[in-house]
Amino acid sequence: MTIVYIIFRGIFTLNLESAYSTFASWLLYSAEILGGFQMLLYFFNVWEVDEPDALEPEEGLTVDVLIPTYNEDVLLLRGTVQAALAMDYEHRTIILDDGRRPEVAELADELGAMYIKRDDNKHAKAGNMNNALEQLDGEYVIVLDADHVPVKHMITRLLGYFRDPKVGFVQSPHDFYNFENFQASCNYDKQQYWEEGLLFYHNLQPGKNRCNAVVFAGSAAMFRRTALDDVGLFAVETITEDMHTGLRMAAKGWKSISVTERLIAGQAAPDVTTFHTQRLRWGEGNVSILFHDNPLTMRGLTLTQRISYWASIFHWFSGFTRLAVYATPILLLLTGVAPFTEIKVWIITMLLSYLFITHLAMRLVSGKNASLHNMELFAMMTFWTSIKGCFRGIFKRKDSTFVVTSKRGGRQAGASLIKFIMPQIMIIGFGFAALAWASFRMLFHTTYDFIGPSIAAPLVLYHIVLAWMVLRRSIAEETKRFSYRHKAILPVEFTFDDPEHGTVSGLGMSSDFSEYGIGLITYEPLPIDGEGDLFLSADGERYRLRGAIRHSDASAPDDLAIDGSQPTEAEKGTYRYGIEFLELTPETADALSRLALNYAVPLIYQWFSSRRSKTRQLAHRVAHLLTWKRRREERKLYRLPLELVLPSQIEGEPGPCIRTVTEDISRKALRILLPQELDEDAHYPFVMPSPLGRVEGQVQILRSTVKEFGSLKLYEYVLEYTSFVEQSRGMLYDLLSPIDEKRIESALVARNQEQKAPIFQPVAVGILSAMVLIPGGLVLFRTVNTDDIFLLSASEDIVLSRADLVRVEEIYESSLSGEPKMKQLDMLSEILLREGRRQEVEDLIRRMLEIEPDNLGLTFALGNSHAAFQRVDEADDTFQHVLAELDKDLVNEVVPRRNVLLSGARNFFNAGRIEESLIYFAKLKEGGYQDDEILDEHAAAYLAGGHLDEAIAIYQASDSSTGMHMLLASIHNSRDDFASAETECRIVLKLDPGHEDALHLLAQVLTWQKRYKESSDVYEQIAAAYPEDGQMAVRLADLALWD
Repeated sequence: MTIVYIIFRGIFTLNLESAYSTFASWLLYSAEILGGFQMLLYFFNVWEVDEPDALEPEEGLTVDVLIPTYNEDVLLLRGTVQAALAMDYEHRTIILDDGRRPEVAELADELGAMYIKRDDNKHAKAGNMNNALEQLDGEYVIVLDADHVPVKHMITRLLGYFRDPKVGFVQSPHDFYNFENFQASCNYDKQQYWEEGLLFYHNLQPGKNRCNAVVFAGSAAMFRRTALDDVGLFAVETITEDMHTGLRMAAKGWKSISVTERLIAGQAAPDVTTFHTQRLRWGEGNVSILFHDNPLTMRGLTLTQRISYWASIFHWFSGFTRLAVYATPILLLLTGVAPFTEIKVWIITMLLSYLFITHLAMRLVSGKNASLHNMELFAMMTFWTSIKGCFRGIFKRKDSTFVVTSKRGGRQAGASLIKFIMPQIMIIGFGFAALAWASFRMLFHTTYDFIGPSIAAPLVLYHIVLAWMVLRRSIAEETKRFSYRHKAILPVEFTFDDPEHGTVSGLGMSSDFSEYGIGLITYEPLPIDGEGDLFLSADGERYRLRGAIRHSDASAPDDLAIDGSQPTEAEKGTYRYGIEFLELTPETADALSRLALNYAVPLIYQWFSSRRSKTRQLAHRVAHLLTWKRRREERKLYRLPLELVLPSQIEGEPGPCIRTVTEDISRKALRILLPQELDEDAHYPFVMPSPLGRVEGQVQILRSTVKEFGSLKLYEYVLEYTSFVEQSRGMLYDLLSPIDEKRIESALVARNQEQKAPIFQPVAVGILSAMVLIPGGLVLFRTVNTDDIFLLSASEDIVLSRADLVRVEEIYESSLSGEPKMKQLDMLSEILLREGRRQEVEDLIRRMLEIEPDNLGLTFALGNSHAAFQRVDEADDTFQHVLAELDKDLVNEVVPRRNVLLSGARNFFNAGRIEESLIYFAKLKEGGYQDDEILDEHAAAYLAGGHLDEAIAIYQASDSSTGMHMLLASIHNSRDDFASAETECRIVLKLDPGHEDALHLLAQVLTWQKRYKESSDVYEQIAAAYPEDGQMAVRLADLALWD
């Protein structure tokens, strides 16, 4: 489809009428060619997505885990090192410190990791790792970035693949725990999460397994040491040692494998400066590889490997494609010149079909990872940085430096925000300017083209919206938190000392947490600024923490306060607190970090991935049509803390308690996740705190399922209520049947208070820009289009002044020598035609045909001009040419065929060449063009040629008017067919009793038939109706004598 579309566009639709239109056409067409080529490369890579089965690793192998670092925070590094040390296969963990920091050396000594530093930073990260490898002898090497925290089974998951002696490295995905990062689209309410890595690591990389061209992504990969030695360790010629090293290994014949299981959790770029600093380095480094080891010419690669690796590099040139896509509709609105020959329905249909089929194919191949809107938004983020990366990789590769980005909250030190958002500001500014300019063109009627702007304007508006969304993210308030707050809803027991009311204790749940604090939701008030003990339960562990309340959000939500309504009972009973941990030991902080990354993050990823697409949701509803509405009403995704009492092992004593949080609840049952198995036959007392009070009773297991998320194994239970204590059933029903469901969700869904992207600043920028651009644009427009505006006014005036006529003459002279617009020439010809200057009008028509030589409407107008000047044969040649062109496209009549044939007939008729005129009239009849105008003129031609019978036949066959009946009466009278003439006259008089000509002719034909008495009566009728006609007395006297 892509190849067909590209060929079709190149052959049939390019606008090559002028230098600028050629430029505009090739600008878009080149972008389409590049985009189509990239699309073909994408489908080549994902044609067969395959991931080999995991294998058991061999025992007794030696593994080195390298963690290169330069300036990353020690606490951030600590979590990675701890997790690396905890991996479940014997190995060595080595910190490679290019920053030569004493605190990192102390961290290595404290945790039991090896520590290697060097005297310089030559070749940056690659040089750092090569320096370490020269001192190490492990058979296998894992590379982890300083913020990439591995799961416990990472080594055992990857090492089995190396049973194949040709496997050089295995790459796993880069997944992130800061879901609200700059490049991601994250919406907890809609259960939606997308970032580019999902498409890359779960579609592209597994597809590259087929041709053995997996890209080493710089971290989260395991290498065979002999394979690294075979390529001279990590490549140091470019600043993207990862891609370069993997390419060289493939050229040496080593195999590469990509797996899709999440084995690390890292930190994605949290802000615009970090994001673009990273992307610029990646783009520059990948493009510069072409000048060292070009995949197309490098020895040792197979054809499929060349194509696959070239696709990975060529991807960075997509910024040029996007720039052309953004510029094309703006230029169309500004100039009025479309990059198509003509915008026709079939062209638009072809384009829309191509886009639809391409997107459909993307969705079928890549699933919901191929989110069209999110990919467009990501393209808007990256297009300019990709262009810069290409230029630097081509022209400044010798000056490349490895820039280490900050791994903590906040923008990069010394980075100017404006340079990162200027491309989007320019898209918005030029977009609004183009929309205003196109509006002025239509307002002042300086263009005929409304189809082009009607297509370009929505595209420009969409691009403005995308740029505005990027702008909002970019100028969002930078986070000041030292550590990331993980969105995890976990049960929390609490005990606080309240000086006024004594000890306050209960069971609540977290909305988020980090190593330094927690967001706590309770259903009873806590003392402001109070301190207390917290017990956090998760993954079979119970963490004791000391905390102090630092802020409270115990009132009704802000949106309710704004509308002035009273909070519901559920809202009144819900309290949110921000708590800082006190007396936190390093061991506890480490444990919380492991809990977040090994438990909370996998659950959030599972929650996002479990969302059905809209198509699947519709299919599910159709398939379960009878039960869907009832189920929807019963099950609520309400999260409430829950305490279950297990059966006692000692008679007479209460059993142990386990605490969790509900996944959803209904009137009949609730659903939970637990790290341990429960007795399927037992009954469990439960307590479920809620905003309306404690819901208590007993439950039993209705069904259970084992859920596995990587190394995390949980048991999902659906627990059915068997009994309730006191008013608990009523409280549960009140929770599930609220008057205002949306408002109660704020209390029961445990939504996180998301940081809102700014709206006021981008809107203010847009309004201020419009206040400047629109008036200034109007002044500029009137200046640039002063002649057009004058001609528009002159064409509406009936009489022009002498000064106006002088100006018209000046514009006419300049139009013949300059490069005027078609609209201007058209208005000028209209004015000159009104002034009777036909020769000048013909000169303008010829000038317009120089601009648009294939314009049939203008060619037809030239033919009419020839006919007006009695250039009969030239006119006929022109009309014949137009008819021949119309025969080539029988569907779309640019000029009505009827009008061309009629003009051809009139051309010969006016020249007295009646027989040739009748040939055109015959063609009109064959074409079915038989309206009154044509019939009148056809009959007139027959009469002029002496073909009276044919003229009569036309009139008799037509829906005759009084005029036609009068013509028929005259013809019959001239042929002495007085009876027929009388009949026609009487028909006219029946239609119009006072028709004077019919009365006169009727009197005459009656006289020739010697019906003098009747003729006399008609003349008397005429004399009574028209007494001023003195001839009536003479006629009556003559009749008396003849009678």
